[in-house]
Amino acid sequence: MQTKTDGSRTVPDVADLKRTDYKDANATVYSGTTEEGNLFAMGFLGTSKKRRFAYSFPTEEKREAHVSEWIERLESNRKALNERKANAEAEALEFAKTLKVGDIFHCGWGYSMTLNDFYQVVEITKSRKSVKVRKLNKFLTEHDGYGQAGFQSCNKNDFVGDHVSTHRIQDGHIKISNYAWARLWDGTPQRYDSYD
Repeated sequence: MQTKTDGSRTVPDVADLKRTDYKDANATVYSGTTEEGNLFAMGFLGTSKKRRFAYSFPTEEKREAHVSEWIERLESNRKALNERKANAEAEALEFAKTLKVGDIFHCGWGYSMTLNDFYQVVEITKSRKSVKVRKLNKFLTEHDGYGQAGFQSCNKNDFVGDHVSTHRIQDGHIKISNYAWARLWDGTPQRYDSYD
């Protein structure tokens, strides 16, 4: 079958090629008839050049049914995703309303170890979508006799340095980095283990 390009996509070069864009599904469907008389349809998501499906169909009804089912599923998924995002933003805003300067966040992290960092809120942005924090010094409250395992805590206003960093509020915590999140600390010492 001869092909042509439509933007970055390779599609069949047939006389009755039809392109239909579905905005609510963020999808595009191409349909037509091959030189041999076979009905076909192929679907793409967003601006992707990779096909999500490419099938031939024995009847127009079966083709329409398949395309309709695919589009309905995509629209439903996008709607659910948008609702989850809206709910998460609303929850983040409600959580942000409860925060105040002086609150302390705890971040537990480590691959084969259990490490802790503590951050104190020094400012809440006007949008209430982010907080500015300073890192706190930490100390062992209990340990194994070697200082390599036990529990750690911190004291308010006992800062590591002058550095202030801004972090986004999401889902009841703040994002410290790509791999670390901090939750509002309840004041209880946190487990620590530096054994590798």
